[in-house]
Amino acid sequence: MHQHAAGEGSEYTRRRMRVERVFVQERANIGEAFAVEKRVQGWSRAKREALIRGEQHLLPALSKKRFDRGE
Repeated sequence: MHQHAAGEGSEYTRRRMRVERVFVQERANIGEAFAVEKRVQGWSRAKREALIRGEQHLLPALSKKRFDRGE
């Protein structure tokens, strides 16, 4: 967070300052942390919000794509 606040973070975050940390998960190295971050960025909003709320048990159901076939 300090790096982002000092303008040393990613360009995306630097342009959108004031960020708020809502979820933290330690990883063994920066490469692994980056991979997890990219995976979470690809998730739906509902799935990310469940993660933030600590409702990991909802994640598998939120991973399934739902198609409305108009039936």
